[in-house]
Amino acid sequence: MIKISNLNHRYMKSNGKGVITLEDINLNIEKGSFVSIIGHNGSGKSTFAKHLNGLIVPQSGKIEVDGIQIKNDDNIWKIRNMVGMVFQNPDNQFIGGTIEEDIAFGLENIGVPGNEMEDRIQDAALKVGMEEYLKRPPHKLSGGQKQRSAIGAVLAMQPEYIVLDEPTSMLDPKGRQEVIEVLRKRNKEDKITIILITHYMDEVVYSDKVVVMDKGRIVISGQPKEVFKQKEMLLKIGLELPKAALLQDHLKKIGVELGDCLLTKEELVRKIWELY
Repeated sequence: MIKISNLNHRYMKSNGKGVITLEDINLNIEKGSFVSIIGHNGSGKSTFAKHLNGLIVPQSGKIEVDGIQIKNDDNIWKIRNMVGMVFQNPDNQFIGGTIEEDIAFGLENIGVPGNEMEDRIQDAALKVGMEEYLKRPPHKLSGGQKQRSAIGAVLAMQPEYIVLDEPTSMLDPKGRQEVIEVLRKRNKEDKITIILITHYMDEVVYSDKVVVMDKGRIVISGQPKEVFKQKEMLLKIGLELPKAALLQDHLKKIGVELGDCLLTKEELVRKIWELY
C-alpha cells in the first residue's frame, strides 16, 4: 500500500511567509483499490498528488510505497517506476512525433530491450483503445484520445500505482467518459491501483474510497455513499453532489421518495422503474 503519515507541506512566499498547503495528512491507499480525491481549487489536491511519486519530497511526515520511504534521491527512481503520473494537460506530456514514439520514449529511458518494447507498446495501446492510432501524431487526436495515449505511455512502464491529477478537466463529456472507462477497466482487470484527483463528482461514484480535502486537510473519507450522505458538509466547502443524487434530492422535495442515497444514473433509473 501507499501509507501517508502526518504529512505536512507549506509553500514559501516571496515575502518569506509560509502558506500551509497540506496539514497532518494521514491516509492508507490499499493496493488494487480505486481512490478518488476531491476538493475545490486550492484545497491541496495537486500538491498531495505530487508527493505520491516524489515530485515533491515531504517536508515533514512520511510517505511509504510498499514499505519504501519517499525521502531522498537514493530511492526516487524506484518509487517512480512503481508510481506513474498523468497530468491535467496531455499536450504537456508528449515527447515523440507519434503515439508509438511517445510510448517508446519512457521504455527507452528504463532500458527495456527492443523486442520487449514492441510488445509493451502494443499491449499498452490495446488497453487504452489506441492500437489503431500508434502512427498518428498527437496533434491529430481528440482531447480524449490524447489523454488515453498519455495513460497508455504510463501503463507501458508497468507501474503498480497510477496517480492522475485532474486528467479530464480539459476534456468534453465524451472524452471524460472515455478516460474514466479506461481507468475503471485497468483497475478491475489489471488490479492497478488508481488514485484519481478530480473535481467532477460523477467520476468518483465508482471508487472504492473517496477522500475529501479542504484547506490542506482531509475532512471526510469513506465509501462514496458514506461521503455523499454528508451533503451539508460538502456544500459548505464548495462541492456538489453527483447528478443522480442531485436529481434524487429534487424529486424528494416534490414528494417522490427513492430511499437510500443514489449516486449513479443506473441506480436512479432502476429505482424510478421499481417505483412506477
